[in-house]
Amino acid sequence: MHWLPSAAPATALLHRALDLGVNLIDTAPAYGESERRIGAALAGRRSEYLSATKIANPPDDLRGDWLRAWVEASLAASLRALRTDRIDLLQIHSAAPETIRRGELTAILVKLRDAGFVRAIGATTYGAEAARGA
Repeated sequence: MHWLPSAAPATALLHRALDLGVNLIDTAPAYGESERRIGAALAGRRSEYLSATKIANPPDDLRGDWLRAWVEASLAASLRALRTDRIDLLQIHSAAPETIRRGELTAILVKLRDAGFVRAIGATTYGAEAARGA
């Protein structure tokens, strides 16, 4: 069974982390309620930390406008949950080497960065091949 702290201790922990100088909060939609909880807890302190979140590695059959819409929907959900107008680092979660090599997803992320929704883009990877691809 997965244990989640209640809102009050989670909020206290996040505030204490910022008070002690933590300045990067890393999360992902795959981590359950973390984006929503971080957004609710730290809405008044957004200027004090860098936000990092992720989009899932997309299904292989998503291409073109479908892929763009999927990425934009994921980003919009993260922005709402985190109560912010920008993500400092948006990463492809567990990026597959073929996803990176194909380049379409990266091009979409670059456009989102250039539009100001994202400050930097990246990928989390497993294994040397994926890391080299990124």
